[in-house]
Amino acid sequence: MSETTSLPPDPCENNPCKNGGTCSPLDDFSEYQCICPPGFRGGQCEGVLLVDSPAALIAGICCAVLLIVGLLVVTYFVVRKAKEKRRQHGTYSPSREEQNGRRFEMNHVLKPPPIERLI
Repeated sequence: MSETTSLPPDPCENNPCKNGGTCSPLDDFSEYQCICPPGFRGGQCEGVLLVDSPAALIAGICCAVLLIVGLLVVTYFVVRKAKEKRRQHGTYSPSREEQNGRRFEMNHVLKPPPIERLI
């Protein structure tokens, strides 16, 4: 009687790794691991890395921080302006025409009421 041992199928036989990844079978030959080339990630190298250098990552974080700080500054000034308007609400505020316009007499336009005579 001859004993034949059947080996499990090679998980890397049909190369499941994408984007040029290298398939490497694990110890028990039932699973595999993909070694991804630079710029790709994931179990089968299917995901694209958006940032592959630390300098680009730091630049992106700095831009995000500057954007957030800018939005906070704009929000601060909008809230400050709204509070200023609310503080002035209900107080007398002359219109531009009243401040800059010249004043004129209306005596020649309006006629005085007739004088009553007593008999």
